[in-house]
Amino acid sequence: MKSVSLEEFNWIKEAILLEERKDAFVEQVVPKRFSHYCKIFHPMFRDNNIKDETILWPDTDPNEPFTFDVGEKISYKQFCAKYNLPFSKEVSTQSILRKMNLPRYIITPTEGEIEEDLMKEIVKTIKPFSLDQQIYYYFNFIKIKDFWKEGKDEDFLYKGELEEIFDFYQHDTVYLTPTYWWPEDKSWCICNDHDLDFTLVGGSKDFITSLISNNELEAFEVFPNTRIDYKADEENN
Repeated sequence: MKSVSLEEFNWIKEAILLEERKDAFVEQVVPKRFSHYCKIFHPMFRDNNIKDETILWPDTDPNEPFTFDVGEKISYKQFCAKYNLPFSKEVSTQSILRKMNLPRYIITPTEGEIEEDLMKEIVKTIKPFSLDQQIYYYFNFIKIKDFWKEGKDEDFLYKGELEEIFDFYQHDTVYLTPTYWWPEDKSWCICNDHDLDFTLVGGSKDFITSLISNNELEAFEVFPNTRIDYKADEENN
């Protein structure tokens, strides 16, 4: 793994026009150059410390220390079915919170982070499409440790092998997982923005189909005009 020039990120930066964002759609996060797109939901988990499912997060004392005992994985589709909420590709934790208070036993995904077991499934699935290629890993300054320690607003870009993405889970410079990552031939692009608790992917039909077909992933096809902001999933308003 080595640090490389941020100029290699320009093909994404110029395509998504960050400074012109008003509403947010897939095409404003992942370049509109791919034939297919998908959204990968990051799973919820059950907190085994909480046996009473009627206790809600607002019922807890925010000043009282608590720990998680991470248990069963819960998909968004399972959660929506259990609580009679409409399920669509636009669902997110934010949209669910507009409809209901979350039960305390639910551990929601962390924004800007792909949980490691989920990352293993993604890497395993995309590996056949990335043979003999180096991968670029871009981190927005929000995910840089020095930003939070010293206020430095510097982005970083690394280049390495596909499996080296796991090195970032214990990295000296960055937090969480890359904001963007893509291969040398730019045939696919994966985005895990610091404001999102899900991942967006652009690529070929076969590439996206491989992710959607993986039963260990909760992935659904989306389109460039699919909403991803606070106005998404209006069925749950």
